Formats: sequence, C-alpha cells, structure tokens
Amino acid sequence: MDRSVSDMMAKAEVKQAPPMPLVQKQEAPEYPIDALGKILGGAAMAIAECVQVPKAIAGQSILAAASLAVQSIADVAIDGRDSPTSLFCLTIAESGDRKSAADTLALKIHKEYQRELYQEYEIQMDDYSDELDSYKTEKEFIKKEKKLSQSERTAKLKALPKPREPATPCLICQEPTLEGLQKAFSSGRDSMGLHNDEGAQFFGGHAMNADNMLKSISGLSLFWDGADIVRTRGGKGENAMLTGKRLTIHLMVQPVVINKILSDPTLQGQGFLPRFLIARPETIAGTRLYNHRDPTKEPALQKYWDTMGNLLRMPSPNLDEENRPTLTLEKEAKDYWIDVYNTIESNLGKNKNLAEIRPAAGKAPDYLLRIAGVLALVENPDSKIIRLHHIENAATLETYFINEALRASKDSVINADLDKADILHDWMKKADSKNFTLRQLSRHGPRGSGARAGIKPTKKLVSTLLEYGFITSIPGGLIIDGLLHKEAWRLRDV
Repeated sequence: MDRSVSDMMAKAEVKQAPPMPLVQKQEAPEYPIDALGKILGGAAMAIAECVQVPKAIAGQSILAAASLAVQSIADVAIDGRDSPTSLFCLTIAESGDRKSAADTLALKIHKEYQRELYQEYEIQMDDYSDELDSYKTEKEFIKKEKKLSQSERTAKLKALPKPREPATPCLICQEPTLEGLQKAFSSGRDSMGLHNDEGAQFFGGHAMNADNMLKSISGLSLFWDGADIVRTRGGKGENAMLTGKRLTIHLMVQPVVINKILSDPTLQGQGFLPRFLIARPETIAGTRLYNHRDPTKEPALQKYWDTMGNLLRMPSPNLDEENRPTLTLEKEAKDYWIDVYNTIESNLGKNKNLAEIRPAAGKAPDYLLRIAGVLALVENPDSKIIRLHHIENAATLETYFINEALRASKDSVINADLDKADILHDWMKKADSKNFTLRQLSRHGPRGSGARAGIKPTKKLVSTLLEYGFITSIPGGLIIDGLLHKEAWRLRDV
C-alpha cells in the first residue's frame, strides 16, 4: 500500500486548472502570394478563392508546377556558378484541406501534355518497331553477303544507321525508387517532376524504408544540385551517366506524419530536408461556405494554363553541352542579391537568428536565384536576364520559407518531446495505481517514451506532464513497502 508522507493521501486535491493539450502551435506567417508575379500569383489566388484553400497551398502548387515547366529551359549563373531552376517543395496540411484539388488545377496542363506525349510515344514505338525489324534484316543480309571482304563487311555494318528508341514520355511521377527515377531519366526526358499530394506514400514507401533511405536521399540531393549522376551496376546496360537532368519535387503531407519526418536525424543530417521549401498554413476548414466559382472559367487560370502549355512545349536545349542556356543578373539585381546573401550569412553564426536552421538558411541565397529564375522564365522564356523585381519577389518568398523553416525547427523539437510525454501519460492512465515514483517510471515506463533511457530523460518527461497539468507532485514523497521515494507524482483525474 503506497501512501504520501506529507498528507497521507489527503482526500481532497487542491482544485487546479484543466490540463493543456499536448500541442503547442506557433502562428503561421502570411504567404506572400503577390510575390509570385501576375501570372503565377493570379493563378494561385484564383485557386485559393475558387477551391477555398489557404494561399500557401495554392502558392506552393503553382510555384512547383512552374518550376517543372521551366527547369529544362535555363539555369541561373552568377560568378561562374550555375544553379538549376529546380525547386523542392514540401506542403504540410490537414486531411480535408483540399490539397489534391489545388494540385490538380496547378498541374492540369502538365498532365494533359503528358497524355499527349504518351499518345505520340505509342505511334513512335510502332514506327521504331518497324525500323528495328528493317535494321535487323539489313544487318543479317550484310553479314551473309559472300562477295564482301571482312573490312568491307565491317564498314557497311558500322555505316548502317541503328534506329533510336523513342524517349520514355514520363513527365510526372508519384512514388519512384531512386533506381526507377534514374532509369526513367536515362531512357526518357531531361526534365521530370515528383509530385504527390499524399506525400506519406513517398516517405513511407520503398525508397525511404530503413534499407534505402540513405541511398535515396543522397541520390535525390544530387538531382537538386544539378550534378552529373553516374550509375554503376553489374547488369548489362545498367551503367549510365546522367548529365543535365532536372527534377522538381512537391510533396504534400499531413501534420500527423510530419513530426517524425522533420525530427529524423538522417533526413536532417544528410541535408535532404533543408533542400525543401516548407509551407505549413493554418486550416481554414469551417469558413468555406459554398461559392459558385468555376475555376475553369477564371481568366487568371486560363492565362496560367496557356503559359504553362507554351513553356512545356518549348524545344528543350541540349543540356549535355557546356554552353547550356543560363540566366544572368542585371547589376541592380546582383547588388540586391549580394546584400541578402551577406545578411543571411551574418546570421548563421553561433547564437545568431538563423543558427538553428543553418542547413536550410545556408541554401537560401541559392534558392533566391532559383525562384527568381522561375519567375523570370515564366514572365519571358526568351529573356536571358533576371531583373531587380524578380530578385525582390524571390527574396519576399524566401523570407516566408525561412520563417516557416524556423517554425518547423522549433515545432519538430517541441512536438517530439510532447509525443513522448503523451506516450508516458497514456501508460500512466492504464496503470493500477495513480501514484508514481521516479524509480518506477525510469525502470518500467513504456517503450517509445524514452523513460527507460535514464533518470535525466525521465525527469524531462515528468516536467512536461507537470507543465501541462496532467500530474501533480506529491509533497514529501511516497512510501512504498517501507521505503521513501522523495520524487513522486500523482496522476490527475481529468
């Protein structure tokens, strides 16, 4: 029988305020939709108003879709360094927040174009099959022609043009493995997008399981860098060098799965998540009274779709060449960018404003160039110059993403601690007694809570439960089987 030293299990407990939920929210910054420019911003606003989604969801879908459309057209160059116009975007929103509806409208023309590519591909494959049969027949004829000398036969075989298999027309994929993605690039287009409005499928899929995660995030990071990718495998035809390939990613995930993702040391330590532009808007559910807006009749969306169609159908330059097309910054734009670069860098040091998100903030200057490049190419795909207003708008957008990265960093730590405290609290509710000692919790606490990791982590969990009002201290301690345990707590009836 356990009893309190100070009050011998007093019958009445001092009335306290009800416990707080084990959730700690920080206010989401306002998404700067106007900074997307007239075409992209107008389309994003039309989606936000017609579908009734937060501006950040509409903006992320539009920005990622625009990146997919322009990333094959040009890179951005500054002082001998090139950056792709490829963006990695991560949108965090509740189930029912109409993520899919927003992404469907943003990618409407992209998917129509992909269907056209597949229709053309079927025709091209029929022609290729006929040409391949003719090639094989002619090759066999040359091999069997007795009048030819060996050198003549070799020369004719070398001169015989072998038909080239049509490129695989994949533009958008949803849940690829790294090997599958590399093969698709090897046999297909130079520009692809990984877009999934159920991003948990990707993070929980084969590519991101325990055996493949490190390999997958390293490979995807190379795509973000725009680096050459060398595939070395034992199988015949498996070796390849991928040069000038461009990949855009937009994953939409629910908050229930993001805490584990954001706090994963592998994803953070390898610099994978810091490559993403993160948006996590507040839900607007409960305010979305029915309206009669038809997005297919919105002039802003029509303009956007026409622009995307024109960009997607532009002839792609040969990105294997050293003189691949690049955008450069006009003087005013470069001066502005340098000021932003220096401001960010000066805030990355120890105890500075951006120190806790150093990996993400360190990539912000590069992302400024990428976003500005996207905005410039959407405005005028024939332009070779990034203007001041492109950099200013990109800086406004990147400021939003930096603030969201700060919020995500703080919440990932807070939520990880709260999740563990919640596991311990649930275990305590199911226990036979409502009284607990430090020794009991550290020795017998539930797995997954971290309580068995030692006295210090157990005290941290107890402090959280005390702060949120789920337990109260037992003054003087608790006596169990004649032994005094000075650190003891009682579960509150709530």
